[in-house]
Amino acid sequence: MRARQPRAGIFLGSYFAYYSTTAIYISFMTLYFKSLGYDGAEIGFLTSFPHLLALITQPIWGAIGDRAKSKNRILIVLALGIMISIAIMPLSKSILWVAVIMVVYMIARSNTSTMLDTITFEMLPKTKINYGWARATGSIGFAIMSVVAGQATKGGISNMFPLYVGIMAVFVVLVLFIPRVEGHQRREKKKVKVSVLLKNPAVRTLCISGFLYMVPTGFFHSFFSIYFTELGGTNNMLGWAMCLAPLAEIPFLFLAQRIYNKVGAKNLMVMAAGMMTLRWLLLGLACPNTTAAIIMQPLQGIGDTAYTFVLVSYMNEAAPLELKASGQALVGLSTGIATMSGSFLGGIFSDFLPLATIFAMGGLLTALAVVALVVLFPKREPRKQIGLNMPQN
Repeated sequence: MRARQPRAGIFLGSYFAYYSTTAIYISFMTLYFKSLGYDGAEIGFLTSFPHLLALITQPIWGAIGDRAKSKNRILIVLALGIMISIAIMPLSKSILWVAVIMVVYMIARSNTSTMLDTITFEMLPKTKINYGWARATGSIGFAIMSVVAGQATKGGISNMFPLYVGIMAVFVVLVLFIPRVEGHQRREKKKVKVSVLLKNPAVRTLCISGFLYMVPTGFFHSFFSIYFTELGGTNNMLGWAMCLAPLAEIPFLFLAQRIYNKVGAKNLMVMAAGMMTLRWLLLGLACPNTTAAIIMQPLQGIGDTAYTFVLVSYMNEAAPLELKASGQALVGLSTGIATMSGSFLGGIFSDFLPLATIFAMGGLLTALAVVALVVLFPKREPRKQIGLNMPQN
């Protein structure tokens, strides 16, 4: 029986749908928590502790993917977990109920993106598009949904939930049309330990710098919407503000593979981290109103996208076939711990420090990420499946 050939449109649609839901979560979930009367520490807890539990599961899901008969089925199970948790979250205002649902949601969400990237990297060479193009459609979805959700939540913040569930249902349908991708450890009938990847100094540096880089991003995801409304912004204005970041990403993503090949992983990450250092310092020290906050948003889009593009692309090239899913899970683990830390610590600090001060502190962390890259990253960039010939202890 002839294998089904992947269609580029299915991948483009999948990224459009998935990142549309990401826009809803980042822009409005903390506003929902605030509408329930939760304080900064409680919001920080809800966006960090469930994330911590989800991170513990990432290596497990990565290993399951590498040994699975069908990675697609695992992706569908994770997506259904997102749908169900979002659908039932509004049933109770109890913080215990919301915390439990957030654990399920975060476990599903944090592993969905890495599994989607794993399947996409394997299938895209059989199409006429590259990963940057797929992510660009995700940014388009994020931009459009930021505005749509801003309009939808005018009638009540809880309107975000049916909108989220509907889009996630479309995502599940699209995934059904992706040709089956089998885990390579199952195909080759051998186990390869993820520690193989950590023996490479470039991968270790990516994890260290990625952690430093993503801590302020975690705080941003949890508290920018609150900061923006404190400056006088409305939900509709917030939607437009969140729209600007992905719009700035789109031109970069269509050229990302070419830029990456030309300047290299280290240089591209140094530029991105330098851009974000400027962004956090400006947001914290020179942001008197919503207009200034909106104008700064393109820096967020370009910087974050460039950095994460390098992380997932480099790891895909570095990981042997048997560790493709585990490699992406490792990226998710290091950056996930960082964003969780930013959410949790930011929630604590926000009860006695102005949010602007915490954003400025984030600039110091991204500056440290630049230092880590300059000092620790190897001068030569070995990429292609660096783990294959390493001893497996």
